Amino acid sequence: MAESFELVSIDNHFGSLLSRLAETANPNVFLAGALASMATRNGHACLDLSAWSGREVAAPAGVFRCPELPVWAADLAACPAVGDGAVATPLVLEGDRLYLHRYWEYENDVARFVVERSREPNAGVAMAALAGDIARLFPDPVQGCDWQRLAALAVALRTFVVITGGPGTGKTTTVAKIIALLLEHSGGGDNPRIALAAPTGKAVMRLQAVMAAIRKNLSCADLVKARIPTTVFTLHRLLGPRRDSPFFVHDENNRLPYDLVVIDEASMVDLPLMAKLMRALRPGARLVLLGDRNQLASVEPGAVLGDICHREALPRFSAEFIEAAAPVTAVADLAPGGDGRSDSLVELRVSHRFGKDSGIGLLGRAISRGDTATALGVFRDARYSDLVWRDVGDERELQRELADRFGRCPPGWFGVEDPAQAAGALGRSQVLCAVRHGAFGVNRVNLYIEKVLAGQWGTAPGAAAYRGRPVMVVENNYEVQLFNGDTGLVLADSGNGEALSVFFPTGDGGVRKIPLAMLPAHETAYAMTVHKSQGSEFNEIVVILPDRRSPVLTRELLYTALTRARHRVEVWGGVEVFADAVQAVIGRYGGLGDKLAPGRIDLR
Repeated sequence: MAESFELVSIDNHFGSLLSRLAETANPNVFLAGALASMATRNGHACLDLSAWSGREVAAPAGVFRCPELPVWAADLAACPAVGDGAVATPLVLEGDRLYLHRYWEYENDVARFVVERSREPNAGVAMAALAGDIARLFPDPVQGCDWQRLAALAVALRTFVVITGGPGTGKTTTVAKIIALLLEHSGGGDNPRIALAAPTGKAVMRLQAVMAAIRKNLSCADLVKARIPTTVFTLHRLLGPRRDSPFFVHDENNRLPYDLVVIDEASMVDLPLMAKLMRALRPGARLVLLGDRNQLASVEPGAVLGDICHREALPRFSAEFIEAAAPVTAVADLAPGGDGRSDSLVELRVSHRFGKDSGIGLLGRAISRGDTATALGVFRDARYSDLVWRDVGDERELQRELADRFGRCPPGWFGVEDPAQAAGALGRSQVLCAVRHGAFGVNRVNLYIEKVLAGQWGTAPGAAAYRGRPVMVVENNYEVQLFNGDTGLVLADSGNGEALSVFFPTGDGGVRKIPLAMLPAHETAYAMTVHKSQGSEFNEIVVILPDRRSPVLTRELLYTALTRARHRVEVWGGVEVFADAVQAVIGRYGGLGDKLAPGRIDLR
């Protein structure tokens, strides 16, 4: 989402509403409300007054200058529509942070949940038996600290745990083994009720397939394997959507019935949705979040996973936790000085997908730490055959590259008659774009690919339906169980007189058939934005950079794009644009990180 620094109509209306509620003509109150609306629209949890004081801002009614911070803070403190959270007011002022009231509540709910649940150790754990079972389920310890074993210990001892790590570090494998461990240690009573969920339909399908494959090879009894769930919910479906409402069936008054909830791809979960999930968990229920803290934050406000994985808490652990970990793994790498909160954060550090000879792995690590020289150098190093750089500086060069690539190598499903085989090819190769509009954006790239394929394969550029058209759903539709980000293929339906239908892969090698007339809002998907690719993996990808600097082109976006690939990455763009992106960091403003920093929590 590109950040806009101009006030638009909805911001202007909210500022005016605030002024009317406060019964004041003070322009500083109007500006505060309008800018707070703009900040939330741009993905921030609140407005940073100190960053805007003294600046000019464009609005539909003209250009305004924000007051200096002391004046602004005094005006807001005196405004009856602004409070400190003790009573309901449209805005909440907390230091230099100005929140819409509901986002202040969301942030405090998440912070309170993390702090309180991190302080709740599970009592009565038989440590000797636990250590032995962890060793059996994780039979090949790595040299030094085995972070997967450590994650299993953390979940056994805590009711809230975050397992973060880069691609191929085994987050899903680890959680499958953890579930087996918890089932084995359930005490002989009722089996713990377990729910697996992910933010998008695409992430759901991937997690479902991976869990089904992993549980077959676990070192545990067949009865335990059978109890490991493979059904995965979207997070919205887990909570139970209410039609035309931002609220859910399950909330603090109607708790989820589960003893353990596991959320995959947690970096995609926004602040409001995370708060609503945490409110819906019953006391004592475990919550495990899986995700890569270096990936893009959610499209909607907040950067919850990144804020929870506070750099000051990684990788620090309490003395008690280090003592408990000693029988499980080597503890020399564990930094002391942590508390219960840091004991709940485990970062997996060994990539089983990208070894020492992997250029993709080296490139991802370099980008995540902002190392431009290494990130560019790896493309020039002949040792890394899994990386290709193509200088593409203008629209003509881009079209030439697209014509060459798709003229020689059309998508793998073209010419394939069987829908399951054709849909299975969707995960092999993908074009990713940083932006949506313009010559280098998804819309134009998709149209041009259609034109390249039209001569030989009969694609119809811009048409709503033709054989072989890849489509991506862009809205949730619970009636047909299709969700934002789901991808499928328009193919001939042999069971319906060769009429066209849309076939969606199910994750188990099969397909779901949806009539064209029932397909929710969708778009062509030869190319997709990096944001839409989250939760997916492809054998190879082409990343198309714009020809100039863009607010959306950041370190997190590059990292997310490149780590979608298993085997090969091509980057098409200019060196300067790439280098600038490695140095640009997403700035999601909010107070959650500060509230969760060690020793700095103060919740009302």
